[in-house]
Amino acid sequence: MASFGIFPFISPYCASKRALDILFNAMSLESNVKIVSVKPGVIATPLWEKSIELNQDSIKSAKNYEKEMRFMVANAKRNGQNGLSVNKVVKKIVKIDAMTNPKPSYTVGIDAKFAEIFSYLPISILNRIIKLGMKYKIKQ
Repeated sequence: MASFGIFPFISPYCASKRALDILFNAMSLESNVKIVSVKPGVIATPLWEKSIELNQDSIKSAKNYEKEMRFMVANAKRNGQNGLSVNKVVKKIVKIDAMTNPKPSYTVGIDAKFAEIFSYLPISILNRIIKLGMKYKIKQ
């Protein structure tokens, strides 16, 4: 889902996922090997809590971004509890693997589908929506 690139504060991660999409497509063209990209939404794993633990120093030292950091921590905790189950994503991958002619890309989860849809909006409109959402969620 991050490959759609519309998530503030994690832009390097989003850029790496977009780069993988480009790499997968190029590899498929160059090798005639069918490559399938699976783009799940947020997955409920211990990674979210672990990321909070590993980044405690950065979280505490971000003096000019305290509200944003509180939002990011709360969001990570929510993601760890409310994300897709790993089993749902695995079942989708197994189903795709069994297909004789799968599509080049699959989006899994309602949040990922919304991110995909929003990514088709003109960037100026998308940016306004994201800024309004951030203003509401971070409560500046």
